[in-house]
Amino acid sequence: MLADGLGSNFEIERVGYKRYPICGMSHPAVDALRDLQREHGFAQEDVESLEAYGLKFVFDMVGRPYEPGDSPDVDAQFSLQYCLATVLLTGNISLADLAPEHTLGDERRDLASRISVDLDESLKGKWTARLELKLRDGRVLTRSRDKAAGQSDRPLSTDERAGREIPRFQRHGRSGDGCRRGTASVRPVAGAAAIAGYGTALRRAGAEKRDPARRVKRDGAPSKKAHRNR
Repeated sequence: MLADGLGSNFEIERVGYKRYPICGMSHPAVDALRDLQREHGFAQEDVESLEAYGLKFVFDMVGRPYEPGDSPDVDAQFSLQYCLATVLLTGNISLADLAPEHTLGDERRDLASRISVDLDESLKGKWTARLELKLRDGRVLTRSRDKAAGQSDRPLSTDERAGREIPRFQRHGRSGDGCRRGTASVRPVAGAAAIAGYGTALRRAGAEKRDPARRVKRDGAPSKKAHRNR
């Protein structure tokens, strides 16, 4: 029935949080490569080969060779080769990595062309990705991920969310310290009794920043002095 669960089941609790500005089909493989980097501490020049495997759904969406055309940023977003090459070079992938100097640059195009993406019908789950990475010292590292970090059943940590938002703030001219303060100020929302109260606090802080002489009472109403100055 249409009203089943009304007032008790909330779809917003099942909303995912997209960690990277790329096709979601690439996220599990990107997460897997970043996990391996963090655990084993290798650099791009330490890698002899990298192979990625996925089911047909993943392969059809992001498995074709990276060949940028009229919209190189979109081509990069839908190329697992480009995304993995970027992670090997930078340790992450962000909107800045979709700029023409990167998507059309020789360095990433060359590295992407040396990463293979193949089918593996034995994998379970349409999002699942498996990586096989061979290092020049002879070590072979493997990792599988069946889901992307940020989905409702695999949420990002507070620090991971902050790490995603800080570069976005910086593109709009905020300093690194200012970005960290801004993300830290949002953290209490998760435990707030009411979002409306948090909104009031933000409006109050904004008003005081614009007019330091303005005084706002605890209930959010402007003081008499503020009324006279309007």
